[in-house]
Amino acid sequence: MLADAPRSGRPTKQSSDVKSQVLLKAQLGQEKSCADIAEELSLEGLDISSSTVWRILKDAGLSNTRPTRKPPLSKAVSTSTRQDDQPANPSKASDSGSSSEGLSPEVQQTEDQENIDNEILKSLAFPEMLDRRDNIKQRHENTCEWILRLEEYKPWRSDSHGLLWINGKPGAGKSTLMAYMHNELKGCDTGNSIQLDFFFTARGTELQRKPVGMLRAEFVIDLKAIGCQR
Repeated sequence: MLADAPRSGRPTKQSSDVKSQVLLKAQLGQEKSCADIAEELSLEGLDISSSTVWRILKDAGLSNTRPTRKPPLSKAVSTSTRQDDQPANPSKASDSGSSSEGLSPEVQQTEDQENIDNEILKSLAFPEMLDRRDNIKQRHENTCEWILRLEEYKPWRSDSHGLLWINGKPGAGKSTLMAYMHNELKGCDTGNSIQLDFFFTARGTELQRKPVGMLRAEFVIDLKAIGCQR
């Protein structure tokens, strides 16, 4: 049974330290979305939403901002980053041309959905999820290609379901062959379908050895793909 992970706390007030860190991330000449800045700060231990980032940048005089876009930064923001906790010039803030104090319902709904998706992904993902696949030895030139010409492979490849069973003794190269097939299938045009994969390893962690690890990994791939198609 899957359960939602506890939601992490976020700063409820825009403290001077929080504002300084946000503005330092928003350097002149770089294009970052509010979500990008929030994600960078989260990796550094400061859990902050993109809407809070947006409000801080808006108060600092950033013009034409939206939480999900990547506008170039105004000089007011660049100047305020060098003035530590000095408030931005009110006249600069009035140049933004936006009188809205909050987010539009559409933007708020998009951000809320992104936050929910991120919380679900965090609760499902685990560090060793891709370790086995990414550390399989590369095939030698002109090897593994025989599988593409195999009579049993072609109908399996064109079918929408079914199982292709490959049996072999330990060390025969089954994992290398699977990695080759994975890369070949990944490069094919599959339309709107989503390709799921998971590489078990008997010498790995519990999640790398058991079906629950496969299910969690495939949920992560599925949710990311759905998020990109929205």
